[in-house]
Amino acid sequence: MPGNSPGVNPNVPQGLLNRVRGSVTIPLFTAYNITAPYLGREMLQLAFTGDSVEYIENATGATKSPQPYLMSELRCHLLTSQAFADSYKRKMETNSDLGDITVRPDSSKLSPYILRNCSIGGVEQLTFNGRDNGYRLRIRGFYPINSDLYNGAGS
Repeated sequence: MPGNSPGVNPNVPQGLLNRVRGSVTIPLFTAYNITAPYLGREMLQLAFTGDSVEYIENATGATKSPQPYLMSELRCHLLTSQAFADSYKRKMETNSDLGDITVRPDSSKLSPYILRNCSIGGVEQLTFNGRDNGYRLRIRGFYPINSDLYNGAGS
């Protein structure tokens, strides 16, 4: 193939994942910061809903309309066998607000996500059978995107 030198390995280094690096920092409520010792094997899962750009169809094509944010949901697999899960239960019972949070992924090559205006969204089904210690907490907020919109880009 053109461009490949003989004897050169074309493989790209695949990097490293650190199972205990994933964490959640909550500056307004540091007692609720989440680190690996408080998590089950599923640890953290972050999902976004919506599209970063909406396409508005017209007669001959489509017009792009970038969104300023995406809704986010962070699932934190806490442990019912630790009092830390109960602290989140009590937080939800009194005031679910968390403010802004930072989610650090399991790789240093992927920068942290800063989620805004977060709150405890709820807890998934709990199983009390002595074989599942999962307290699957959901944290909702929004993730700012397309920051160039505020600089007049695309106007």
